[in-house]
Amino acid sequence: MANQPLWSLGSRNITPPADPTLLRLDQKTYAYHTKAQIALIPYSSQAGGYFSKFAESGTPTSFTESPLHCPENQAIAGKLKLLSEAIGIEIAHLVVAYLFHRPFPVVPIVGCRIASQMEDSFKSLDIQLSIEVIEELHNLDPW
Repeated sequence: MANQPLWSLGSRNITPPADPTLLRLDQKTYAYHTKAQIALIPYSSQAGGYFSKFAESGTPTSFTESPLHCPENQAIAGKLKLLSEAIGIEIAHLVVAYLFHRPFPVVPIVGCRIASQMEDSFKSLDIQLSIEVIEELHNLDPW
């Protein structure tokens, strides 16, 4: 048994999907997963690359009309850039590794177009984040 909501570091800051069958992770569901220890399989776990691309080039033109593009997520992108540089981990790996450090099982769905992107995403499995880094990320996405 598992749930498959929209969930990334920036998903709380966007308008919920127009399609009523697509749900964003909310506080109640997060608490349920924590208590029941049921797996969560979030889609768009890397926010479509928003944070990596924003940190690399400012506002990527492909995201100017995206619901992810908002002041809150721009602030998260800036903080992720500083944190990733400080600990030497790419932003794409950091946002996925953070999901693995939840109090319940998480199997993030990543959107890879080519094999090398999938191989790169697997690096997130081996990242052990310090308690301090987890707390910093939690402050960006408090539950």
